[in-house]
Amino acid sequence: MKNLEKKVGILYNWYAVNDPRGLAPKGWRIPTVNDFSVLSNFLGGEQTAGRKLKSKQDWFRNGHGDNTSGFNAIGGGSRDLEGYFYYIVRVGFWWTKDELDDQNAWYYYIEFLDDALKHYGAGKPMGMSVRCIRE
Repeated sequence: MKNLEKKVGILYNWYAVNDPRGLAPKGWRIPTVNDFSVLSNFLGGEQTAGRKLKSKQDWFRNGHGDNTSGFNAIGGGSRDLEGYFYYIVRVGFWWTKDELDDQNAWYYYIEFLDDALKHYGAGKPMGMSVRCIRE
């Protein structure tokens, strides 16, 4: 499990992401929905941004990424409320700082055989990746 953790990173729940002590290192911050939207638009829109964000390797069935963005996304999967891990190297999920409602928050995701960067809401206790951005 340690080698996989080094490759795909650690999964956090939304509460850790938004803890007032700060998950992001000094000079960095957790992205917002708007940050992901700007990134997606810069990369040609939601339908093609995923391919440009995905690593060329380390995805299930090669994942079809070209990493032209330099983001080097790898499918870290998710952790459900019971502690089970899903979709490792098949889907990359990244929390945003933004809440959807009291129990849910927004996240963005990329699937291994899809070129799109999509967003959705999930329960705040779910475990997902985080990608900080420089302030």
